[in-house]
Amino acid sequence: MLLTIRKFYQKSNLQHLLLPFLFLTKIFLFFILLYAFFRLIFLVYFLDKLETIHVSIWEAFLVFKHAFAVDTATICYLLLLPWLLTSLYLIFRKAYFITSIRWYLCLVTLLSLFLVIAELGVYGEWEEKPGIEILTYMQHPSEVINSSPIAMSLGLLALLLVLSLATFKVIHKYMVFKAPHKQHWSHTLIFFITAFLIILIGGRGGIGEVPISQSDAYFSHHKILNDAAVNTTYNFIHAVVWNQAILDGNNPFQSSIGVQEKQAVLAKLTQQHTASSFPKIFTTSRPNIVLVILESWSGDFLEDNAQYQSVTPNFHAMAEKGVLFSQAYASGTLSHEGLPAILSAWPAISGIYITNLPNKVSKLPSITQTLNNHAYDTMFLYGGQLRYGNMTSYIYANQFQKILEEKDFPNDTPRGPLGIHDEHTFTKFHQEIKQLKEPFFATMFTASSHSPYVQPMQDEIFWGGAHNPYLNSVLYADKSIQSFMRKVKQEKYYHNTLFVFVADHSHITPNNYNRNQANWHHVPMLFYGDVIKPEYRGTHVSQIVSQHDLVSTILAQMDINHQPFTWSRNVLRADYQESAYYTVNQGHGFITHHGSYAFNAKEKQVLYNTLPTDEQDKTKYGHVFIEQLMESILQK
Repeated sequence: MLLTIRKFYQKSNLQHLLLPFLFLTKIFLFFILLYAFFRLIFLVYFLDKLETIHVSIWEAFLVFKHAFAVDTATICYLLLLPWLLTSLYLIFRKAYFITSIRWYLCLVTLLSLFLVIAELGVYGEWEEKPGIEILTYMQHPSEVINSSPIAMSLGLLALLLVLSLATFKVIHKYMVFKAPHKQHWSHTLIFFITAFLIILIGGRGGIGEVPISQSDAYFSHHKILNDAAVNTTYNFIHAVVWNQAILDGNNPFQSSIGVQEKQAVLAKLTQQHTASSFPKIFTTSRPNIVLVILESWSGDFLEDNAQYQSVTPNFHAMAEKGVLFSQAYASGTLSHEGLPAILSAWPAISGIYITNLPNKVSKLPSITQTLNNHAYDTMFLYGGQLRYGNMTSYIYANQFQKILEEKDFPNDTPRGPLGIHDEHTFTKFHQEIKQLKEPFFATMFTASSHSPYVQPMQDEIFWGGAHNPYLNSVLYADKSIQSFMRKVKQEKYYHNTLFVFVADHSHITPNNYNRNQANWHHVPMLFYGDVIKPEYRGTHVSQIVSQHDLVSTILAQMDINHQPFTWSRNVLRADYQESAYYTVNQGHGFITHHGSYAFNAKEKQVLYNTLPTDEQDKTKYGHVFIEQLMESILQK
């Protein structure tokens, strides 16, 4: 029987028909194994994170199972060009078509390798897969290198080189195809049509009514496992397409909520156009303002927990004499999202970096411009390089009268991988403030609490596991603030100066919240100084507020119009309705007094929800907020 089948197979030339299918199948299996190998590297590399959340071996194995469908769709998209070139080879019998396929596979593999290595480099800090923002960072590769320990950077580069050489060798050795000299035209036609249909169905995820999406890989309550299951190449390509759709003028956050209901929700969320009483907590309407933007400080340090408070003892001491906003939240996760949120009250939007859109930046309001118009002397100081994240264009658009960065420090100033150490930046800040004319608005952005957490101080904290270097870097920054405050208290301007401390964004701590959760976005925000009336010193404002509410809250105290800051609210108003928005990958999160939730707008998927059953209608707040926020940027 088997002999009869074999003779029929050979006589019918069926093997000639199957050869091109087998060639594409070989490419498919190559990428299936490659992506599985990438996933294994990811899980091993971040084993400490998996151990922290007690992931079992079975759960880790399920990553590979749930990844298969999206991996298949990704590979089917990648097979379109090999399918076309193989078809052309069958027609014209020119070897360069197959050679072109091999070089195409090398190019795709190199891109996939680059994305995977980039993911290993940034996931520990970002906790997100690399999307369109990775292109921004690649414009300044020195930042990527400086942000990581040298050993890790060299190790990842070595891994990239080794894997590239190994995969290229496999491609050139095994991705070989030579059709028989005699092949009926019908075989080529069958291959052309059948292979295309298979690729089309595979790329769509089957013949079902709903096509495959990234969310098909989601299976766990642990974000890191879902991120491991999602194909990194697929994620990047879709992030680019998503971002381009936005730049083309499309609003991916469009909701089905009615116009009148949207307006009612917006009125609650903005509160710009109604009169309301609020306490005046400053001793003067024209205080000097010193704004210190804290790199990557987490709100976890505000917890009623002795361990966490030991990281920021000076900040806690100041909080007992100032006005602490104990439930403040950042809208973004990166510095070039945090600075516009603080200075322009501009909330972050997933995948849209306002600092990369100069034509939009120029139309944003800013507290700096506002204070310039009220005869303030203004200055911005950063111990690093502003070109990172393209912050230069944004800071200059703010119209600071004086802008200083790393290049403006003496050459012998001690510095780390990302710039000047905080203690020395604060020293220069103190010196530069003395040169300003009152009233002044002086802003400083710290740097030492950014990875790779290099500071000129012996470790004093020995808990926190993998997060220990970060904790020590925040302690160092806290000590630097303490030293700075001791100096400025000796200055004449001190009694007429408001000191504001707020983080640009939060950071993971041993609490191990993930970025979909509201707690991850919790940040410190503090008003401090003798300019605060005695009866308000030591006040803890426990209402939920956003970092972009900072501008309106300060300007309202100064009787300066803050209506241009649409997304900022005076949180001290009697009718203030507490809430905070934050961004998540391809969507948004929203926090209310009753709970919070996060939503992926592209996949139409709820990522996180702690709202009680009778408060689920609050989910519309976030939908309206991000839809109208996106509309406003499209109209700028």
